[in-house]
Amino acid sequence: MGNGACGYSGAGGLPLPSTIKPRPAITSLSPSSATAGGAAFTLTINGTGFLSGAAVTFGNAALTTTFVSATKLTAAVPAAYISKAATVGVVVYNPGHITSNSFSFTIH
Repeated sequence: MGNGACGYSGAGGLPLPSTIKPRPAITSLSPSSATAGGAAFTLTINGTGFLSGAAVTFGNAALTTTFVSATKLTAAVPAAYISKAATVGVVVYNPGHITSNSFSFTIH
């Protein structure tokens, strides 16, 4: 076991199915903040482990998300979502409901 046979790979001595999906991780956002009452914009989410079909939430709101690569997503943030000063969490959900870390976005 652990030699790659039968679709398994040995990681740390334990065989794991090759179908395990990566856990996404957000490393940065661009822009990292916005002005309250500002216009709609496109948010770029940088990180690792993104899969085609990944979705982004902004606070508790789902955003229209575009998969660019395994390290980049873009998402449309409507003006209504930045109407008041706040700090909101941005989270990526890979298919299968595998969630990333929450990354803070500041509305000032």
